[in-house]
Amino acid sequence: MKTKDPALIKEDFMRRFFIRCTTCLSVATVEVPNDPCRDPLSCGACAGAWETMGSVVTLKLLDVAKARACDGRCAVAAGPECDCSCGGANHGTGKTLPITASEGARIATPPRVAECRAVANQFRDALAKARSAMRDADVEVLGRRKRAGEWLSSAEFAVYLDARRVGRAAEMRSHRARVELLKGAAERFKEWAGKRQETGDEDAA
Repeated sequence: MKTKDPALIKEDFMRRFFIRCTTCLSVATVEVPNDPCRDPLSCGACAGAWETMGSVVTLKLLDVAKARACDGRCAVAAGPECDCSCGGANHGTGKTLPITASEGARIATPPRVAECRAVANQFRDALAKARSAMRDADVEVLGRRKRAGEWLSSAEFAVYLDARRVGRAAEMRSHRARVELLKGAAERFKEWAGKRQETGDEDAA
């Protein structure tokens, strides 16, 4: 009985995963046997953390023989679902990255490093300014009142919701949307702080 070459056995178990940096939002693929982000994987461009979007799959009920022809769009796809005639064979191959190790850290570096860093820096700057405006306005007082069961006016509740959105901004996957949210929230925090100073009432809206 013939045994299979170990190198080929290893190749059989390789899967192509789509990954996305949670900071610069770069999307790439890596070819590994298991979830590449099961252990921390850092972005070599912005030092953000990669997250797994899923492994390449062919859409259910897709008749590959009747599917649209595979072209360059498949190789640079933005997500793991393939709906063309290659059945996933070429899907994401145009953005595959190697995983390297440096001082114990696992790293995958996307192309266009300067562009990735600019996006990451813009997000981090907007997040830092929104958090600073929250602290300056002592928005946490609204959280304490809400947890104590106190009533908040409509204006106060709007500021309270802005604070919650800022806390979840890092979970957003649209750079433009999250930066606009953070900038808008920062302005509203400043306006609310100004109104409190004008009235001399720390809890005024």
